[in-house]
Amino acid sequence: MYSGKKNFYFYMINNVILGIIPFISISIFSRVLTPQDYGLYALYLIIGSAFSSIVNFGLPISHEILYFEQKDYKHKVELTFSSIVVIIILSLIAFIPVYLFEDLILRTIVSKNYSTNLLYLSCFSSVIFSLNFYFYNHFRNDQNGKSYMKFRALSSILTLLISIYLIIIYKLSFEAFFISTALTSLLFLFFFILKFKIRLTHVNLSIIIKSIKIALPVIPKILFGLIRVNYDRLLINNIASQSVVGIYDLGLKASNLGTIFFQSLYNTFIPGFYDQLNKKDPGY
Repeated sequence: MYSGKKNFYFYMINNVILGIIPFISISIFSRVLTPQDYGLYALYLIIGSAFSSIVNFGLPISHEILYFEQKDYKHKVELTFSSIVVIIILSLIAFIPVYLFEDLILRTIVSKNYSTNLLYLSCFSSVIFSLNFYFYNHFRNDQNGKSYMKFRALSSILTLLISIYLIIIYKLSFEAFFISTALTSLLFLFFFILKFKIRLTHVNLSIIIKSIKIALPVIPKILFGLIRVNYDRLLINNIASQSVVGIYDLGLKASNLGTIFFQSLYNTFIPGFYDQLNKKDPGY
């Protein structure tokens, strides 16, 4: 039986775990990695996050809106898998301009001492990471806070452990963060595909068309949002050293913990909001 209070506790526990992990990682990795390493990581993460946001094409919003319009479980799975397939196709297409303009992208964002391998690793890990959120939204929208907490927390802990292993044992630098994110995300992606019993027949063209129609008007907001969110990091990189970006980004991780309570409230009540909205008359 659904309990908003119980789900809120699950989301709070999840967000507390996700909030503690950065402090654990910082206390471990700051002994090995320099602020300049964190600065470079932040700059490559900007590229990967921007790439992921663009190829997601506003489909997370479409998925959120259309999820509650689907009348049965099969259609909900079709919506999720169709969205993932579209993003994978868009990613393959988007890699072409990235390949053609890789030097320009890196000179603009990273400025110097850049690596094309890290560029592609950042883009790949960010896209794979984003795909799992469609499955997490399944749990959230079905008001299953326990499963949401369990899998998200487990994914974050596993990512941290792989990062520690790669940095401490294999002496890798910040690229370990991208590798661990990609490996964990791939593992969970395959797990969710098996758990939800997804087949290629679950790709639904009519749902894809509906999703794209909803997503199209959102694209300008996504692009401007990317600039707004990352403008400060880019500005710091232009006027100072990458070590300053690293110190700034470490501080940002700490300050972001203030959103834990509100994110838990959002995850608890957003399914009920959309459920009520879909019960209203068409056009409401």
